[in-house]
Parts: sequence; C-alpha cells; structure tokens
Amino acid sequence: ISVNELLSGEKISMENNNQKNEQLLLDMAKELEKKNKTIWSSMWAIMIISITALAIMSITAFAQEKRMAVVQTSTCYMRLQPDYESALETQSLMGTIVEIVGEEGYWRQVVTPEPYTAWCTNLGLVEMTPEQINEYKAAPKYICTSHHSGVYSSPSVKSERLSDLSMGNLLRVAFTEGKKTTPSVTKGAKGEKGWAEVILPDGRKGWTPACDLERFETWAQKPKPSEAGII
Repeated sequence: ISVNELLSGEKISMENNNQKNEQLLLDMAKELEKKNKTIWSSMWAIMIISITALAIMSITAFAQEKRMAVVQTSTCYMRLQPDYESALETQSLMGTIVEIVGEEGYWRQVVTPEPYTAWCTNLGLVEMTPEQINEYKAAPKYICTSHHSGVYSSPSVKSERLSDLSMGNLLRVAFTEGKKTTPSVTKGAKGEKGWAEVILPDGRKGWTPACDLERFETWAQKPKPSEAGII
C-alpha cells in the first residue's frame, strides 16, 4: 500500500467521522428544540390557566359584591319604569341607603329599605363602595326637623345655596378641625342657635341653621306620636 493510499484512506475516515459528528449535533439540536417547545407550551398553558382563574375569581367577587348608594337630593322620586312619564312608585329622602340592582342609561333600579323596587336617575344618588357605606353608617348624623331648610356655602342665608332640605333628611355631622368629638357650629345672636356645619352625601360641606337640625341619635330616642297620645 502506498503512502498516498494510506493518506487517502485516513482522509476518507476523517470525513466520515466529521459527518457522523455533524449528524449527532443536528440530532441533539432537534431534540433540544423539541424539549424547549414542550417546556414553553407547558408554561403558556400554566399562564393561561392562571389568568383565566384570576379573571373568574374577579368576576365572581364583583358579582357577589352589592352596589350600594346614598340618596343625595332632598327628595328622590322613584318611578315604576326608567322613564320620566312613568308612574311615581315612591320617594326616598336624602341620606337613605339603597341597593342598586339594575341600570338602563342614566337610570338606576334600586331597592329601598321599606323595601320598594323602583327607578331613579343617577343624579339623585351617590354610589359608594362597601367600605364607604360602612363609614357612612357609622358617622354621627343630624336629621332635619324643619319642613323646609337648606345647606349654604357659609353660615349665612345670603351665601350660595348648595342644597335644599326637607323634613327627615339626614346629614353627617362636621367636626371642628383637630377635634373629632366637637361638632363645628357657630354661635348665633342672643337666644338663637346659630349654624351647624354639615356634610352632604357627596362629601361637600356646608352650613344649615342649627334650629332646623337635631342629632339623629337624640331624635330617635324620643317617643313617637301614637293614636292614644293624640286622643
């Protein structure tokens, strides 16, 4: 065997080995690619399942959470249908808490404490979160004991009128800044009560003649008129 033949045989052998190595590397790369695809597919599946589960939980929680609101006008007219020409079903006074059970445009279907189910516009309501409703319930309140009164921007009937008031309206008590137990009031002339600062359902503050208000807890403890008492 000549040297050239030996060299030629060695070259062929090296080429065969190189081809085998290249094929082995290609096979390994394909296998790795398959594994990566499997891993990414599994990760995407887990992510999709997690996101779907969170969405379902959020929707369920939202569906279970009641929509609550507080009447913000002195008298809120409740109608049988979401239409101004619909029959008047009942009315609710400022400060009343209602549950929103439906809506159509700017109309809201509510359930009152009595309970009545009727429609009113969203302008007559202040929608609140459950936390805000709890804070509202716990807040000390005034009740309007005058047939007609009003809430003014400052303690003067000459100032801007923020809202009218009717008998039975509820307003939160505004306290003196830095004193959580001292109601914010102004002294009137001799023999007069002056003015009391109040908080409307939408959070605005104003002033009402103190003679038109009474602390709700005091008023609630008073004996109620009865037929026997009238006779």
